[in-house]
Amino acid sequence: MTHLIAPNDAGLSISRLGVFGEVAVGFLLGYDKAHTRSAYQSDLRCFASWCARIGIDPLTAKRAHLDGYARSLEAVRVLMGF
Repeated sequence: MTHLIAPNDAGLSISRLGVFGEVAVGFLLGYDKAHTRSAYQSDLRCFASWCARIGIDPLTAKRAHLDGYARSLEAVRVLMGF
């Protein structure tokens, strides 16, 4: 699962999403501001993509996985000069 559909005024189509996508859409619906939803959607998409690359379901990620994800984000920041 590497793509999420953001909530919008036209409605949601979750038929192509797995359980993680359904949970993510439910989470995103809790935010009124489009910019907030967009930012969280991007974060969730990145996390789901990272999980796919290492072969885990985002909903079964353990603490060690989250630590690894955080380290990968730090590495990207270093490479980009932040």
